[in-house]
Amino acid sequence: MEPLVLTLVDNKEVDNATHIFTATFETGLGQFRTINTVEQAGRYLLSRWPIAPGPLHLRARQVCLEALQGDGEPAKAGDAFIAALAEADIFIPNKCRLDACALA
Repeated sequence: MEPLVLTLVDNKEVDNATHIFTATFETGLGQFRTINTVEQAGRYLLSRWPIAPGPLHLRARQVCLEALQGDGEPAKAGDAFIAALAEADIFIPNKCRLDACALA
């Protein structure tokens, strides 16, 4: 089981669909999924989200879309996705590492 890791990328030339962050979370009893890109995060938010959308989920969708269109920062999309997971009370292994991240 991989711990939650958020890596910020300062290089503006990085493609938004490339590895930007890693978020591992539980999708079912003992089943985990890892998201590595803004595109994967956006797709998960749109089509696989397990509960009714909350404010942070909707914000994460918007931030991911902006990053994919080149109008936003991929690292902020990672922050927003992880915040949406926390809002939905989705289990994130080693969540104590999440507290060190600056989530807006």
